Order: sequence, then C-alpha cells, then structure tokens
Amino acid sequence: MTTLTIVIVSYNASAHLEKCLESLAASPPSTPHHIIVVDNASPDGTPDWLRELAAARDDVTVVLNHLNLGFAAGNNLGLSLVRGDAVCLLNNDTLVTPGWLGRMRAVLDAHP
Repeated sequence: MTTLTIVIVSYNASAHLEKCLESLAASPPSTPHHIIVVDNASPDGTPDWLRELAAARDDVTVVLNHLNLGFAAGNNLGLSLVRGDAVCLLNNDTLVTPGWLGRMRAVLDAHP
C-alpha cells in the first residue's frame, strides 16, 4: 500500500482548518497519508500558523499563495504536488471520524 495524499484548500478559515487537521491527526496512522494545504492568501493569520505547522510535521506540505487563486485553482495546485497513488480532496471545514481513511483506502484498493 502506498501513500494517499489529502489536498485541502483554505482561505480565511483558520478555525475550521485547525479542527479539520486535528481530526485528521486523530485518525489511525495505519493508513499512510500526506497532507497538502494550499492557502489562498488568507489575511487572518493562517499563513503564519501554517508555516509553524509545516515546520513541526513531516506529513504536511504547505503552499502559500500570494493571491487568492480560488478554490479550483488551489486544488489544481495541490494536485500538482501529489505523492502516492490516490488523492482525496477535502474541504477545510470537514471533520473526519476515526478510521475514515482506512475505510476509504480499502474501497479504493478493492476497486483499482
């Protein structure tokens, strides 16, 4: 099993993004994954927080846009950096439940 990449686009939603990433961290580590967060020039302090997060965690890559490129372009930028064989586009206000990634990965592996 190889790595699944989770791409999250954010703009001015640090509270939502923090809870989303906390819920991802709480999911079991049995499914290898990498997280790419693309921030679209948030003026609310999100870029500074994301710099600290990326420095502290090897499983997170952060892209800080200087302009708000929009949701679609943010996802496309994140997709251009994907590692592994599967991708999940996740909204920044999503709270995942324990085991979600393993269950999703099992479905993907069962239906290549």
